Amino acid sequence: MSANPNSFLQAMISPDPSFGEVPFYWWTGDKLDKARLTAQLEALADKGVAGVQINYAHMDRGGEKNLPYGGHGHSIPGDPVQFSEEWWEMFGHAARECERLGMGIGVGDYTLAWIGNGYFTDQLAHTPGMNAREMTCEKRTLRPGDEDTLGDGVIVAVAYPDPGCSVPDILYEEATGWERPLSGETEAYIVRGTVKPLSVDPLHPDCGKELVRIYFEEFERRLPDLKPGTLNYFFQDELLFGCDVKRLWRENL
Repeated sequence: MSANPNSFLQAMISPDPSFGEVPFYWWTGDKLDKARLTAQLEALADKGVAGVQINYAHMDRGGEKNLPYGGHGHSIPGDPVQFSEEWWEMFGHAARECERLGMGIGVGDYTLAWIGNGYFTDQLAHTPGMNAREMTCEKRTLRPGDEDTLGDGVIVAVAYPDPGCSVPDILYEEATGWERPLSGETEAYIVRGTVKPLSVDPLHPDCGKELVRIYFEEFERRLPDLKPGTLNYFFQDELLFGCDVKRLWRENL
């Protein structure tokens, strides 16, 4: 947008149509029907609605079957099931109708981006090297000869020989190994990085690129002939990584 105040004012007075209303379009409940989708979209277009964003709901957390799924419960399967071939046929129909009506269409990631539901985040989590490494810290007394007993995944081991000192004495680092052999009894703090299965490391340099390839570009691959701007209104705020993002470790940062 131009920095010219008059241009900004004019844009506020006569905004681009894409800034119009974009309701959540819940595809849960009854079986999707092309004729019904067309009728609903025509009714929305007649009221000046700019586009729609497809959404799904989730089950509550009650019951053991729901516990492994995502942030708040298993995504409620639609009819057809999300991202099945029949679903893609319905989405394609809705997208082409939106194109005909001058509307945009997108998908909200509520429930769909929660790992464990079997959708695109699960595919991302199964990408080699993409799992998150989560840090834990333990306090342990080390003695001479314990150098080979730390176990797997140790990032660093430090000691604080002076209780009033905030600078640690580094005993071991993953990249370089032991600084020197242990001498005497040492109270050490051992930081370990454990790979979490079925998780995604947002610090991975290719995380965003792979997410775009697996998820967003799939819509373009399946609907290559849509007018630019039709695939719009994708809402991405529920991307969960299956790990504690406050404790992530990546060696190249």
